[in-house]
Amino acid sequence: MNRMEFVFNNEKARALGYTAVSCYDAVDRLFSRHGIYPTSQGVYEGPDDQNTFNAFGAAQRLPDDTDWFLKTIETWRSFEEGEWGDCLAVHYYYEKLNS
Repeated sequence: MNRMEFVFNNEKARALGYTAVSCYDAVDRLFSRHGIYPTSQGVYEGPDDQNTFNAFGAAQRLPDDTDWFLKTIETWRSFEEGEWGDCLAVHYYYEKLNS
């Protein structure tokens, strides 16, 4: 089972005119397109299959496709192949490489 977890900061979201709940709702909509629904707020689980791979891949676009994601996210991590990975660190690593 693969897992992706998001934790949004409500104060940062409010400063931008959002709420943490609205941020979670946006992520919910993204994952629901792939048939993956939260098991708890901000936590998504899917089997090790192509659909989950596609959903988690689509989530990697959130920082580039939104103006609020990086400004409101506190924690973004994934659990694959028995290990937790820091998705934010990976995003910033590749952003630095590409700039």
